[in-house]
Amino acid sequence: MDLVRMPIFGTRAIDDPYNQIIWDTAITAQEKGLLIFPSIANGDGVMNNLHNAAKFGSFLKCACPFNVYSLNYDAYSVFIDDYIDALRANGVSIDYLGPFNEDPAAASDYRKLWEKMTESEFSRVGVETWALKTGVTTAANVSEHLDIAGSHFYDDDKIAEAEHTATWENFVSVASAANKPAWFTESTRFSIGETEMEKTVNGINQIFPAIRGGVERVIIYQAANRLVWYNGTGRNFRFRPLKQFITSSLDKKVAASTSNLNEIKVLAFVNEESNLLSINLTNKSAEDKSIRVQLKNSYKGDGTTTRTIFTNEQQGAVNTYPMNGGAWRVLVPAYSYVHLDTPIKLSP
Repeated sequence: MDLVRMPIFGTRAIDDPYNQIIWDTAITAQEKGLLIFPSIANGDGVMNNLHNAAKFGSFLKCACPFNVYSLNYDAYSVFIDDYIDALRANGVSIDYLGPFNEDPAAASDYRKLWEKMTESEFSRVGVETWALKTGVTTAANVSEHLDIAGSHFYDDDKIAEAEHTATWENFVSVASAANKPAWFTESTRFSIGETEMEKTVNGINQIFPAIRGGVERVIIYQAANRLVWYNGTGRNFRFRPLKQFITSSLDKKVAASTSNLNEIKVLAFVNEESNLLSINLTNKSAEDKSIRVQLKNSYKGDGTTTRTIFTNEQQGAVNTYPMNGGAWRVLVPAYSYVHLDTPIKLSP
């Protein structure tokens, strides 16, 4: 984790005492070396959901029908400048800024806001549509006014699973055509499921196609209360499997991988200098699955494979075994995340 997405409460004045929570959190985050990404919030901080125009207070609006939600960009630009200035007064500088969040903002909305703002020492994040498919079209229209194109993925249940990766590839392609990196800015399925491991598997599964599709960063929505306890310690469930997944991806690139079982999802990374292959497997079914792992392109195992298993009963159980062939069987328990680290080599 290297970034924290901070809320901007658009119904609260900057001097609202409630915002001190934001300033204090930002201070701690920056002290820990995290990048700071303020983003307009779909709420007011006290469990009131405020979507679309409701997230913007009346003091930010005018008789401006050509602007999304009739926003007054004279007022909104000052509001955002003041937010940044308040953070600065607390010793915090920002790295990214997202002025819209699941809003139908047009290119003209971004342009007007940026032109009227005084502050500019940050990377501009936008698109941020609720649906990924909508994000593909929106990114094509607004990317010239952004530094980073991000999208949410709440339409994952409306898109056939087989098309998830291809849809992310489309989004990344549109962003790349404008020379902009693509982010998955609100991964959220860690709250879906009856058991902790079901939630873990659902959360990780939503991330897999985005990474395979080429996004450069994934931001987990409400990561604090979904991954850690309120005393700051990590949940055994959700936190530890995700940490294993993230840590194993460092200094590696995505390797081609597929699964021919709908219940089993896979994402692999490889370090081409050390020839270490990291395979991430999830099982979203209520039954254990014995699967066959097959290496392609004449690759074979080259030493000891380390397997780490996360289930409702085992959190991080590790075992090792020699692997010198190109294929082997692996048990993926019900509702589990299994990680394999395997040294590999090209066979002569």
